[in-house]
Formats: sequence, C-alpha cells, structure tokens
Amino acid sequence: MSDIAELTVRIKADAAQLSAEMKKVQTTVDQASKGMSSSLGGLKSQLLSLAPAISAAAFVSFAKGAFQAADRLNDLSQRTGIAASTLSALNIPLLQGGSNVEEFSASINRMNNMIGEAAKGGSQELFNTFDKLGLSVQKLMQLSPEDQFYAISQSLNSIKNQAEFTNTGMAIFGRSFSSLAPLIRGANGDLSGFVDTAKKAGKALSEEDLKRIDEFGDAWTQVVEELKLAFTAFTPVLEKVLLAFQALRDLNPVNIGMKVGKALGHAFIEA
Repeated sequence: MSDIAELTVRIKADAAQLSAEMKKVQTTVDQASKGMSSSLGGLKSQLLSLAPAISAAAFVSFAKGAFQAADRLNDLSQRTGIAASTLSALNIPLLQGGSNVEEFSASINRMNNMIGEAAKGGSQELFNTFDKLGLSVQKLMQLSPEDQFYAISQSLNSIKNQAEFTNTGMAIFGRSFSSLAPLIRGANGDLSGFVDTAKKAGKALSEEDLKRIDEFGDAWTQVVEELKLAFTAFTPVLEKVLLAFQALRDLNPVNIGMKVGKALGHAFIEA
C-alpha cells in the first residue's frame, strides 16, 4: 500500500507539472496567435491595396518585361543621344530586318565617332565622304545625334548606285549598315517622318509612356521591398510558435502517461 501511496503522490506531482506546463504552452500559443493575427491583418491590408497590380501572374511577368524594356531603351538613349521614344519606334522595323536597337545604337556611336574624327581633320577620306553627301561636318557637329542620323540617312538615300550607297553607308555606320540600308530605302530616306508616323500611330512608346513605366517600375520595386519587410514581421511570431511546440515536446505527456501506467502496474503486482 505504501507503493500505491507513493504512486498517488507521483501522479499528483506529474499532473500538477502537466497542468503548469500546459498553461505555459497555452499562454505562448495565445501570444503567438495574437501576433500572427496582427501581422496577417497588416499583410492582408497591403495585399488588398495591391490587388489591382498583382491580380495575375501573367500581368506580373508582363510588367517585369515592360520595366526591363523601358530601362533598356532609356539606357541606350543616354548612350547614343537618340530619344528613347525614337528607339521604340525603330525597334520593330529593326527586328524585321534582322537587327535590333542594340546594334542600331552601336551604329550611332560609330557615326558620332566618324563625324568627330572628320571635324578634327583626322581623316581626309572621311571628310570627303561627308562632303560628297553634301553635308557639312561642322554643321553636323551642331546637331543632335538623332538629327545627324536623319540628315545622313536622307543624303544616303539620294545615292542611286546601290554599291556606292552601301560603301558610303558602311564608311559611316560600319558593317551594321547592312541592317540599316533596308530601313533607309523603305522610308525613302525620310526616317524622321517614318518615326513621327510610327509615334502618331501608337506603334511606339512616347516619352510620357516611358516616364510612366519608369515611375511604375520604381513604385513596384518599393512594393516588393515593403512586402519583404512585411514577411520579416512573421519571424518573431514563428519563433513563439516553435517555442510552444518545443515546450510540448519537452513535456511529452505520452511519456508521463507511460510512467504512471508502469508505476501502477508495479504497485498492483506487488500488492
């Protein structure tokens, strides 16, 4: 009977420990739940405000592509001095001719270098090339790169002999002139009018469009970063939940039950 009395004391002690530990667990879980509810509420509010912008994965992919394209055009515009909207207008025709705006930008950079070299008197041959086109190197130096391109294209198109047209164009633009030649001929040399027509027909992004895309891209980046910060708010909550489960694991009510059963078994056997 002494064993049963001892067992009774042990059961009461284990039960008291179990009750105390369960209260601690309940408190931890309650705190975690409140924290999680608050965080989820804040995240829900943010997600609802962003719903129009992130309603579909396809739109996200499209938006990302638009941001990258706009950045690329703006970057090339800064490198070449050609308006980003003009690059946008020439993009499709260049692609159809087997080229792209990157190659076109390289051609414009070479053109700028050739004009500069001829203006400095570094190459009489280059000076003569522009002179044969009826273009004054000094006057070209006073124009923007875009207007230089328009003026040179107009003069090149006046050359009827195809071989001379190609050789003169390559002397100014380099080997990539082969992709520019069809564009110049197709526009009858009036690339300024070609670009303006494309812009008016909505076949190109306007400077305002590019500005809005760039601004939206900045706003999108801010939203993404804020979402990252919102998710980091879950870290303390998750830590509390893990602590709660850790307490349950350490307590291990199953082991307590096994100990009680084992003690009861020994007590009744000895009795």
